[in-house]
Amino acid sequence: METHRLVLPADLNQYGFLFGGSLLAWVDEASWIAASMEHPHCLFVTVGMD
Repeated sequence: METHRLVLPADLNQYGFLFGGSLLAWVDEASWIAASMEHPHCLFVTVGMD
């Protein structure tokens, strides 16, 4: 699976770097998409990320 995101100014901090929270949200969304493709009738919750 492959996803693409356009990094917008709202995703950047005052130094021009991507906010970690934005990246984690995108990773979480991609994980949900992958899990939903494998198990289409299940519900998913993110418990944590390491």
